[in-house]
Amino acid sequence: TMTVLLGFLFLCSFRLTLQLDSSAFLIYNEDHKRCAEVKGNASITTSVCKPQSAAQQFRWISEHQLINMESKLCIGTTSKKDMALVALFPCNSNNELQKWECKNETLFAIQGESLHFNYGNKQDKVILYKGTGSWSRWKVYGTEDDLCSHGYQDIYTLQGNSNGQPCVFPFKFNGKWYAECTLDGRSDNLYWCATTADYTTDQMYGFCPSKQSRDS
Repeated sequence: TMTVLLGFLFLCSFRLTLQLDSSAFLIYNEDHKRCAEVKGNASITTSVCKPQSAAQQFRWISEHQLINMESKLCIGTTSKKDMALVALFPCNSNNELQKWECKNETLFAIQGESLHFNYGNKQDKVILYKGTGSWSRWKVYGTEDDLCSHGYQDIYTLQGNSNGQPCVFPFKFNGKWYAECTLDGRSDNLYWCATTADYTTDQMYGFCPSKQSRDS
């Protein structure tokens, strides 16, 4: 009986892993019918949804951090206060102001707080807001799913010199930041990533096992 139970749990875990989508997505508000968009260097507003625009594409790079695919900066806030501005910052996995979580019914909030990603209550800017109305509810564009349905999944490297360590995103190579695996710097058509934040300094890398993780 124990063997059967363990086998069932393994199959469930395997199935969940297969279902996890870690690709980039658009952050959509149904009430406004608009998507979150990076404007300028660091501010976040909304606009008509443009699925091919990197300024509107975001991706989980850890369990609680979202990176913008154009700027290679992470969504954060200036403080854990009502009406605080939501903007983009250099990614820092230790910064509590860059950690987000999904709540019931598509609410999206700073981790551990009732302060929600909100658009419509302060001019043309995304802010933190205590309210739980429709302006604080966000879905993956084109779906009915919350933002955590596109979750984070480690990309464990092959070969290289990192002994199978996972990719670190974003990583810096030749003065440019990358939020996905890339072909840059190679002529053998093999996607790769750095396993530390600064390849130029550390020279640690590995190859990516899946084309889903490639740089767009």
